[in-house]
Amino acid sequence: MEKLHQPKVATLLIGQIEREFAGRESFQEVDYRLMFAPLTKWVAEIDRASRVPELVSRAFQTAVSGRPGPVALALPADMLTETAAVAETRRYKVARAHPGPADLHQLNVMLARAQRPLLLLGGGGWDQGACINIAAFAEANRLPTAVAFRFRHIAARSSSASTASSKTCAPAVASA
Repeated sequence: MEKLHQPKVATLLIGQIEREFAGRESFQEVDYRLMFAPLTKWVAEIDRASRVPELVSRAFQTAVSGRPGPVALALPADMLTETAAVAETRRYKVARAHPGPADLHQLNVMLARAQRPLLLLGGGGWDQGACINIAAFAEANRLPTAVAFRFRHIAARSSSASTASSKTCAPAVASA
């Protein structure tokens, strides 16, 4: 059930009026940048067919980078029938944050000084490898583990806050 509340990545492709009628209060003209700015991570309008690969690539990259979230692209009706010679673009790749050696050293210093440390899990990006790694880290450092609201699926359900187990990231079972 908690996975229903995870951020969803959506790329919204929206039809727009023909470019020659833009700014003339044309029937069904909408300023999609203004309309979707508070709801999305990024909004753009594709002004030329030659920019489709560039802007679609940027849309996907933006949607999956950092905290995943929706993006919107407006497609003018007359641009949809244009053709353009374009270079092949590379597929988007999810960028993941990673601590450097100095950050890891600082973490070890802080854990050594902590009187009652607690590992709090949450957020996105939890694949099986990440689950195995965080469980090993918690066990090696004898850290009690808890999960943030709506993230019970990350850790095995347990009534005790002992150390993480190999069941980390096991799907939570819905209560009856």
